Amino acid sequence: MEQTLTYHTFISQMGNSQGIRIPKIFLEREQLEFSSEGKMPVELISTGKGILIKPLSQAQRITLKELFADWDGGPYEMTDELRAWEQMSPVGSEVL
Repeated sequence: MEQTLTYHTFISQMGNSQGIRIPKIFLEREQLEFSSEGKMPVELISTGKGILIKPLSQAQRITLKELFADWDGGPYEMTDELRAWEQMSPVGSEVL
């Protein structure tokens, strides 16, 4: 059984998002690589006990074309969550 790696770090404010630095040894151990654009698609899962970061394989990635394949072009259902987003005030340097 492999030994668990532990690393203490900080979550940093990055504009309207937050970021965390992941040491290179963690990426190497999990055999994770960046794309030619310098990005690594991941899935974030909130477990109630912490945040799990899982890489997305090429098969798990979805394009916008695939995402909207079943959309007929009609109006979407306005949920309470979408209404709340529409009523929020800008919190950063957004340009409207």
